[in-house]
Amino acid sequence: MMVASVLAGESLRDAQLRLVPALPVADRALALEIANGCLRNLRLLQAAAQALLAKQPDARVYALLLCGLYQCSFLHLPAHAAVSASVGACPLLGRSFAKGLVNAVLRRFVREGCALPRDLDPEITYSYPRWMREMLEEDYGREKAAQIMAAGNERAPMFLRVELDRISLEDYCARLDAAGFAYKTGEPRGLIELQEPVSTTQLPLFAEGLVSVQDKAAQCAAPLLELSAGLSVLDCCCAPGGKSAHILASGFEVQLTAADADPKRLYSAAQNLVRLKRLPPEVLSACSPEAGLPERYAGKNVSLRLQDGTALSPAEGLYDRILLDAPCSGSGVIRRHPDIKWLRRRADITALTELQSLILDAAFACLKPGGIMLYTTCSVFKAENERQINSFLHRQQGQAELLPFSLLGQNSGMIQRLPGQEDADGFFYARLRRIS
Repeated sequence: MMVASVLAGESLRDAQLRLVPALPVADRALALEIANGCLRNLRLLQAAAQALLAKQPDARVYALLLCGLYQCSFLHLPAHAAVSASVGACPLLGRSFAKGLVNAVLRRFVREGCALPRDLDPEITYSYPRWMREMLEEDYGREKAAQIMAAGNERAPMFLRVELDRISLEDYCARLDAAGFAYKTGEPRGLIELQEPVSTTQLPLFAEGLVSVQDKAAQCAAPLLELSAGLSVLDCCCAPGGKSAHILASGFEVQLTAADADPKRLYSAAQNLVRLKRLPPEVLSACSPEAGLPERYAGKNVSLRLQDGTALSPAEGLYDRILLDAPCSGSGVIRRHPDIKWLRRRADITALTELQSLILDAAFACLKPGGIMLYTTCSVFKAENERQINSFLHRQQGQAELLPFSLLGQNSGMIQRLPGQEDADGFFYARLRRIS
C-alpha cells in the first residue's frame, strides 16, 4: 500500500504515518524495508515486471507485484515465503481476484532465477527519472552523475548528535557501551555513527533529550555560524528543529528566533525543542499537530515565529547570525527518502530556485553589518546551490562576500558535499558576510 500511495503522488512519510500504525509491531520494520527498497529500485523492478506481464494490472496489484519482486531479488528471504506473503496480501488489499496472477508471476520469476534486467540505460540501472539523470549529467558529467545516483541508492547510516552542553561525549558513549551498541565517534564533536540503525526507543537517554538523530552533513552547519555569547540568531526555515537545537547546544547563550512558514512544521520543530528541554512543555499545550503552532511564542532564549521567509523584514529586527536552510529538491537525501525520485518534477527546480532567491534576499536584509549568514540545502543540483549563490552575490554587489571555511579537505566560501562523502548526505554550504 505504501508503494501504491507514492506512485499515486503521496509522500512516503505521509503514507507511513497513515498505514504503518495499523500493522502488527513485528511486521513494521520489514514493511518499511520493502517500501523503501522497492522505491529505490523502482525502474529496475518495473522493467522486470514488464517482461512478466501481458498487461499491467490495477495500481494496487501492480505495486504488490513490485514489492514481491523486490523481496525475491534483494532480501535474504526464502522465495516461497515472499511469494506466499504476496499472495496472502491480495485479500487485505481488496484484491482477492488477483491471487492467481500474483502467484503465477512471482513463481515464474523465481523459476527464472529472480533475474533482473541487465540494461545499460542508467535510468533503469540506477532507477532514476530521466530529468533527474539529465540534470546530474549536465552538472557533473556522466561518470560523476552515475556515482551520485549509485550513492543515492545506498542505505544511509544512523548518526547521532549528543547534547554536549548537558552531557559529555565520554559519558554518553559509556551508556552506549553498557547497552552493547557498536559505534564510532567523529567530527564535528558530539557526532556518533551507529554500526546498525535502531529505533529511537532503543537509544539511551533519547527520551530524556540528551541525544538527537541528525545526519553528519546537517551537524556541520551550526559550527559554521561561529557563535559566541550574546549573539542574536535567526533560523529562518527551522523545521524540524534539528539545527535550531544544535545552535542552542553550542555552549554559548544566544537569543534564537526559530521561524517557519508552515504552522504544522513549526509545531514539529517545537516538539523537538521541547523533547530536548530547550522549550517548556507548555508551548505545545494550546496547540496541536493538526492545527500547528500559533503565530508567535517568546521565551527567555528561544522565540518561535510563524513567518514566511520571503516576507522577512529588517523592521522586525536585525541579527548577528542567520541560518537559511532553504526549501530545496532534497536531491542530496534520496538515500533516506527514495520517494523524492518519483514525486519531484523538473519544473519544481525552477519554482524552488525562485523561492530560494526571494528568501535569500529577504533574510540578508535582516543581517547586521559584519554578520554571518549560512545558506544550506540538502540538494546536489547546481541551480539551487553554486549558481544560486553566484546570482545572489551579483545582486548584492558591494554588500555581501563569501567567508571561506574548511570542510572535506577544501577551503572555500561554498562547498558541495555529495551523497556518501564521509558516509553523510548530499549537502551544500555557503557562508556569507554582510560588508555594510
